[in-house]
Amino acid sequence: MKEINTYDFWEKRYSSNPSYRNLFPFSSVVSVLAQLRTSGPQKVLELGCGSGCNLWAAAEFGYNCYGIDVSPTIIEFARLFLKERGLHADLQVMRFEEINQIEHDFDLIIDRSSIHCEKLEMHKEIIKLVSSKIKPGGYFFFNPAGNENSSFDRNNESFPLEYVSENNKVFGYKSLITYYDENSIHDILKDFEVVELKKVIAKQICDGVEKFKYSEFEVLCKKPSH
Repeated sequence: MKEINTYDFWEKRYSSNPSYRNLFPFSSVVSVLAQLRTSGPQKVLELGCGSGCNLWAAAEFGYNCYGIDVSPTIIEFARLFLKERGLHADLQVMRFEEINQIEHDFDLIIDRSSIHCEKLEMHKEIIKLVSSKIKPGGYFFFNPAGNENSSFDRNNESFPLEYVSENNKVFGYKSLITYYDENSIHDILKDFEVVELKKVIAKQICDGVEKFKYSEFEVLCKKPSH
């Protein structure tokens, strides 16, 4: 297994490529925000918040917004991004495994394809910490990469699968990604009630020939109320 420091990777990527910014919220996140919004105050935390585009949508819905990312460069960008739109979020440079330092508990925690960029050995710890920071009856949106993917060696069908791709067409050069299948998703989310689970598959086809396939899961789960 090739070693890659995920924290250095993302700071280098954001700081060296100013055009690498998501400027619009992801539809999957918008759907969850709309579905769960109530009339009262609700706190939402996004893990790996990046440019702040999803928190822009959350703030517009009326959520009290919080976000973390390991990249100081992208956190500074997100602060300005939201300020320019007259919005605010409490943003911190922080690793996933440090979220127990946040004083608040949340009605919703969002992972829009961030945790799966971390080493597999950390995943259970991170999910346990996520559960501890969600209020009873609150929700977690989990969005990992799926098991149908051209990026990794198809001979290894044991999931979750940690893989470092030298030329990942979706995530960039030499990217560490952990891939899930449905069984491994239910296993890691065993302390939650899975409310919705959707698998999304995208294919790149040229002249009738499949060149590349990518899949991901969109999972909405609920923390028990007791």
